[in-house]
Amino acid sequence: TRLSLPRDDRKSLALPHRLLVLQVLLPRDKPFGFELALADAGGTRRRLAFSTSLREAVSTPLHTRLPLADAPRGVWLNLCLDLGELVDVFFGAWPYQRLDSISLGAACKIRRIFALRALRAAGSSAAAASAW
Repeated sequence: TRLSLPRDDRKSLALPHRLLVLQVLLPRDKPFGFELALADAGGTRRRLAFSTSLREAVSTPLHTRLPLADAPRGVWLNLCLDLGELVDVFFGAWPYQRLDSISLGAACKIRRIFALRALRAAGSSAAAASAW
């Protein structure tokens, strides 16, 4: 069972914000994963999949799977993702344009999911903010 936003696959969230924050509680004994569908400035749809079951990153031109093996379990986390930087690093051809959909595995508790235009603290980076 998965939670998908938007519920209808033919629709898009169309969120232009670069930063995505997932406030989640990962279970200690079950695998967890989520997938993001993104579009770049060229209109190409790409997917980023994150999972606690993966041990190494695997990337193709349209799909990247990234491990969450070191994510703490049994505590509330703020998973902060800089979508623009992830698109640049793994796909590189065109800059990030929008987030189309989010799909979460059912083995977690969700407090909030929200997007930000930029980090509030001056001089900080998304990498520093994602230290679980």
